[in-house]
Amino acid sequence: MAKRPTRKEKISRQARHGQDTGANIPAERERRHLKRRLGLAVALLGVLLYVNTLGHQYAGDDYGLVVDNPSTQSGWSGALLKFRMSYRAGVPGVGDPLYRPLSPAMFAAEWGLAPNRPWLGHGINVLLYGLTGYLLFSMLALYLKDRRLVPFIAAALFIAHPLHTEAVANIKGRDEILCFLFFVLTAMAIHRYAARGSTPVLLLGSAAFLLSLLAKESAVTFLVVIPLMLFFFTDTPRSRSLIALAALVAVTGLFLVIRQQVLGGTPVPPTPMLDNFLVAIPDLPTRMATATFLMGLYLKLLVFPHPLLADASYRHFSAVPVSDWRFLLPLLAYAALAVYGLLRLRKKDPISFSILYFFVTASVASNVLVLIGTNYGERLMYAPSLGFCLGIAVLLERGFRLEGSPEAASGLMAFVRTYRGPLAIAGLVVALYGVKTVTRNADWYDNMTLITADLQKAPSSARLHYALGQQTLKDAAPLGDGPARREALTKAVAELSRAVEIYPEYAMAFGSLGLAKQYLGDTVAARVYFEKALELEPTRVVVHNNFAFLLLNLGDVDGAIKHCQLALRYYPDYGDAHLNMGIALGRAAEQLSRAAAEERKRNNEQGYRENATAASRKLLEALAHLKRAGELIPDDEEINRLVATIYQYLGDGGNARIYLDRAEQIRRRTSRQR
Repeated sequence: MAKRPTRKEKISRQARHGQDTGANIPAERERRHLKRRLGLAVALLGVLLYVNTLGHQYAGDDYGLVVDNPSTQSGWSGALLKFRMSYRAGVPGVGDPLYRPLSPAMFAAEWGLAPNRPWLGHGINVLLYGLTGYLLFSMLALYLKDRRLVPFIAAALFIAHPLHTEAVANIKGRDEILCFLFFVLTAMAIHRYAARGSTPVLLLGSAAFLLSLLAKESAVTFLVVIPLMLFFFTDTPRSRSLIALAALVAVTGLFLVIRQQVLGGTPVPPTPMLDNFLVAIPDLPTRMATATFLMGLYLKLLVFPHPLLADASYRHFSAVPVSDWRFLLPLLAYAALAVYGLLRLRKKDPISFSILYFFVTASVASNVLVLIGTNYGERLMYAPSLGFCLGIAVLLERGFRLEGSPEAASGLMAFVRTYRGPLAIAGLVVALYGVKTVTRNADWYDNMTLITADLQKAPSSARLHYALGQQTLKDAAPLGDGPARREALTKAVAELSRAVEIYPEYAMAFGSLGLAKQYLGDTVAARVYFEKALELEPTRVVVHNNFAFLLLNLGDVDGAIKHCQLALRYYPDYGDAHLNMGIALGRAAEQLSRAAAEERKRNNEQGYRENATAASRKLLEALAHLKRAGELIPDDEEINRLVATIYQYLGDGGNARIYLDRAEQIRRRTSRQR
């Protein structure tokens, strides 16, 4: 009795005889068609999973980088300016040693094309993510010598993974998308250079790597990843590998020079405990144990992505001692992975590569080697998650004993039939991940939805309570003076009070409490809270500006000018502070004009001239600050009307008319947009 052929033997026989699905298509062309269809399937999966974000609003860091950022609102002109700015330039009082101009430049261009239209930003994220899926599959197929099963499963798992919702559903997350996308393009170009020795291809790969670095500095880890890819998956001559690496190192050097030219000697501010509570852990062993625990959480979320959080800062997590199982378990897991990865290095085991890839790309987010600006962020696992997805795909191939079998030259349906076992398991995981992704996307609809959802999972997070209070405070603004507004402000006070209860040194929360109390008419409490905030953080420019506004309303013009000056000392390009300074100086000019009139009544000509001259100087200073405010806050109707008023007072009717016409144009344009 003849022995039944195994599946591996069937696949090998198909490959030898060039079988296809019945169509008279050459085997190589059919392979290309299959590759294209599988890549498109992964791309379509990415688009479909995130299509429900197209109607979303702005959320999270979108406000600092897009909505409330003056340089972004400059539109097309601001797009070029972004390459000469730090990442968060335009956010008052934020020390920013980051240089990631690519995504902010896109945000500015999008604002110029469709101002205040979040659908455009979400749509571009979704399209870029779909493109990432297609190119990732193509890149993996290239390095895995045109195998289809492992690249397809790995790319599908990557695209479906719910950990990516923060990067894709949040417009700000485009830095992660672009960084990884250009890495994939770099890897493809380097592979083609390694195979053909084409200098133009190497130059294209170098350009793609520069764009990856301009998207996010963590692309520097790919300097290690790409040589590993060449070692594991190609027989590239050492000379070509060294030339490719030298080109990427040269590009990194160019990036660092550009970065230094833009940021100069920008000091790196100390990381606040609110952002990364690890900085407040005094002893190194406990800090390292806690960082390892947090890395263990990432490992758990890669396998079982629940619950997902946009913020897990102080006090959601607490310090973990070295004797705690929450440290020991991930330590053992990572140690086992490291041992396997190193022992199988010489064998060029794809799982060894997956492990080493994860370690390298996750190293800059681990808080183990160096403390970073946050203790937790799901977006930080965007690129590292490929290591997990690739490892799972290889394990599935091995589990069905398909490793090393030649690919059948067949169509899509034959591919599905041949690999139905591993595809069924992968499909189930992708489906589960997909459901989680779609439901998590709903939480990212807007700020209020996101904060409310996450606060249920992290009730001890000071920042989430602050964020809810701040958003409630913002939402109260258009409600008028009725009971609904008072109710919203009272709720904001409750959330902000909870934030300072959790973290008694929360200066921003005290500042927002001052603003809420001011809106509630309790100016005494407002003053106390503003002073407390500035006692904790004397350089908090937003608080100085809000305090100045309160003092203006209380008639303390000198106090208002003092706090505007302090705000502008710490942040000279703060548009709102220039606006308040202009108003305060205008009030001072009014006071001096009244004093001049009183001196004239007394027939004191010298006193009259002194006060009148001082009033004119104040008006000119006010005019300068208001015009500067107009430059920093473009298309603001109020600023243009104030400038026109001063010109009228100075007797310059021509300029007054120009600014009045400009204010009217802004009013009409704003009305149409609404």
